[in-house]
Formats: sequence, C-alpha cells, structure tokens
Amino acid sequence: MAKISCIVTVALTVVALACLASVVQGHTYKTGDCPTVEPMSGFSMKQFLGVWYVIQKTGTASTCVIYNITKSPDTPDEYFIEQISQKAPLSIAPIKHEYSYTGKLTVTDRDVPARMTVRFPLSVAGSAKFVVFMTDYDTYAGVFSCQKIPFGHRQSATLLSRTRDLDKIFVDKIRARLSSYAVDPFALSIVNQTGCPEPDEAGGWSIHIDPDTFSTRTIKNAFRKAGKAISDGVGTAIRARLSSYSVDPFDLSIVNQTGCPKEGEAGWNIHIDPDTFSTRNIANAFRKAGEAIGDGFEAAVNAGKKIYNKYREGDSEEVEGYVEETTNRSERLVKTEKVVGAVEWLP
Repeated sequence: MAKISCIVTVALTVVALACLASVVQGHTYKTGDCPTVEPMSGFSMKQFLGVWYVIQKTGTASTCVIYNITKSPDTPDEYFIEQISQKAPLSIAPIKHEYSYTGKLTVTDRDVPARMTVRFPLSVAGSAKFVVFMTDYDTYAGVFSCQKIPFGHRQSATLLSRTRDLDKIFVDKIRARLSSYAVDPFALSIVNQTGCPEPDEAGGWSIHIDPDTFSTRTIKNAFRKAGKAISDGVGTAIRARLSSYSVDPFDLSIVNQTGCPKEGEAGWNIHIDPDTFSTRNIANAFRKAGEAIGDGFEAAVNAGKKIYNKYREGDSEEVEGYVEETTNRSERLVKTEKVVGAVEWLP
C-alpha cells in the first residue's frame, strides 16, 4: 500500500508540474514595453460576468478551456476569474481531468472598468494588466493581458465565446483588432472545444489552484490532513499485521487524547517504573515505615514520661496551710490554702 501511495503522489506531482508549465506557455515574451491596447468604452462588468469558452489563446496546448468570471462577495470592484481546462496528454477520451486556476480581477479605475489588473497565485512577477477591448456580451469577447518583467514583458490575447464554437466573422473581427494594436494574431493557438466533458461531469482527477491555495491556513490544514492520512495508514498496516498473527484487531480500544492535562500541571501523580517493586525499594519502604512507627512510639513514651513526672512532682510538694483555733483549743483544723505545682488537667 505504501508503494502505491508513493507512486500516486509522484504521478500527481508530475501532472501538477505539467499543468503549471502550461500556464507559462499561455504567453509570448517580448522586449520593450507592453503594447497599448485600448479598453472598450461603455463597458459593463455586470454583463460580462459568467462562463466564456476560449476559442483561441496565445501559445497554449490546453483543450476545453473555460473562463468563469464571478463577482467577489466581499470587496467592491473585485472579481474572480477561474480558468478551467483539460490537459492535452490526458484528454484522449472525454473523461474529466480538470485543471482549475483562479485569479483576482480588480477594477482600478471605475471610469474605465474595462481596464483591470489580474493576479494569479503562481505568478512570480505579480499582477498584470487585463483589458477587455471588445465584446457584445452575448456572443464574443476579446481580452488582452500583459505583464512587465525584467528586460521586457509577456503578453497573452484570448478570443472568447459564450458557446463552444464561434462564427468565423467574429474570429476575424477580433484578430483584426489585435493587429491594429500591434499584437500578432498568428501567435494565437486554436483551443479544441470538441468532445469536452461538461462542467458538472464527474470522474478523472482535478487540480484546483486559487488565491487561498498557498495561504498559511491552507498549508497548515494540508499538513494536518497529510499527518492524519499517514497516521490512518500506519494504523491500518499495524491492524493488518496483527490479523496475520491471528490477533483480533477489533479487540483494540481507541484511547481518548482530548481534554488531557498538559505536562507539568498541578494534581496528584502516581509513578510506577521497573524499580517500583524491586527488593531494594520494598526494603527501603519497610525501613522508612519502621522508622516512622518507632519515632511515633518514642514520642508517645516521652510525652507520657513528662506527664507522669509532672504529676509526681506535684504530689511531693509541701502544702502550705494555717491552724485555726476552735472553741476546743485542743482541736486543730488544718486547711489547705494553696497547692503548688498542681496538675491542672486532673479532675
């Protein structure tokens, strides 16, 4: 099982790298500054939202590429652009092998909403210009992006359609507009939109990269899930090994480790180790117990001695008194006035 898991992990890593390589291939690199592409006047972002199918795109080998543009629920003038595609090497049959890449579109000037910036998670160079230069909202659209890099820029043009095909008249119209901006339309690749799985179709593998993919929280959750998966896998392997020894793994109980006190917290402690019941420890315990009993007995005897001696000393002391004469002068009465050193606790 471990070998299979490793093979799957390596395979997914290779696929992910291939997908990321295609992102770079979606541009051409030029020297100098970005060409000036005029944004569409009177542009309405609200009408532009929704699903667009990519008909042609600069230097790409991907198939079945879709753009889905949605409004951000949290930030005004911010939108999400999700690029969904199938990779050519894995698209032999109409099985869904999906690669999703989501970036953020931001309208930087409300007076010119067709001129925006776009930023994707894996873009080392940062954000890029994103311009909608023509669209009728219902049938076709043309967009252009450009990013400044050292010693030049990289650019990408895309022809969009609300359906999986686009009439040639609209294709030629968009390409001609690109030529007028000094953008080479022959650098565009035709994106195959035939035999594509539907967006809600299940099956195959999916890779999704969005602005939260590499956030601290996501990375932490990924490590936690990986740790749990490894732990579950180890547990399964151990239980399987026990079964091979004719030991019933279902006799095992789950030990609850939630709500446990931290190391060093106050309370009572019982420590049992290999020396707890050794001969030396038992002898020491008896010796200490004997010493304690002996000390207690000695203390009791000494206390008794003190009380006895004190009582005895009280009896031997002289009694002070006086003689009182009576009518019978021969008769004397001795009356005790004070007993010195009497024991007060005696009745």
